[in-house]
Amino acid sequence: MIGAALFSSSPAHAVNHILQPQFVTTNLVSGEVNEALTFDVGRLIDQSGLVTSYNDRDGLFALNDDRFGHTTSSSPDSSRSWLSAEGVTSGVLTFDLGEEFHIFQLGLWNITGNQGVRGFQVLADNDADFDNGTRLELINRSTRGQSSGNTVRVERYSLTPTTSRYVDLNILSNYDGNAVALAEIPFEFSNLPGMAFLVAVGGLAYFRNKKGGTPAG
Repeated sequence: MIGAALFSSSPAHAVNHILQPQFVTTNLVSGEVNEALTFDVGRLIDQSGLVTSYNDRDGLFALNDDRFGHTTSSSPDSSRSWLSAEGVTSGVLTFDLGEEFHIFQLGLWNITGNQGVRGFQVLADNDADFDNGTRLELINRSTRGQSSGNTVRVERYSLTPTTSRYVDLNILSNYDGNAVALAEIPFEFSNLPGMAFLVAVGGLAYFRNKKGGTPAG
């Protein structure tokens, strides 16, 4: 029997992972530290202010303690967080995940002061121009970022599950500050573990393992 294939696997289950975006851009003007230095929007995705890196953690829920607090709390710091220019309090942050992922949750380390993000909308698309963007969630926050001592804990927001490469965070409001600031943003995605494919070629059967590295859509 040539070309026939049988599928054999133990029951598949979703595996959750934390995803650090590859790139971030914004249409908001970034704030100035001084004449030669501005707040770098890339600080939102480099884990620079976290007490402990979230790499290799099984989902955002695992970060809900002080070990994964962000050292920026009430005021943004150009070495660990991002701040818009004075008078700029709304606009869009666009995250490039690098490839398509099946995302279902957003993590956010916010600023506890009046520059922290309050209302925002999340959209996703596979094209950077967002011509066919899908709204995943509209958040109207009622509380500021939660601080524990000198650090801020991650906040988790459920999203409509979708498979996309690009995510827009449309910032709508803050807490009446003169600018808007954030510390760090990752996402959570799920994929399926590898399945073993039993392939029969010329009457000889052998196993070939297919890795589940590409998230399930």
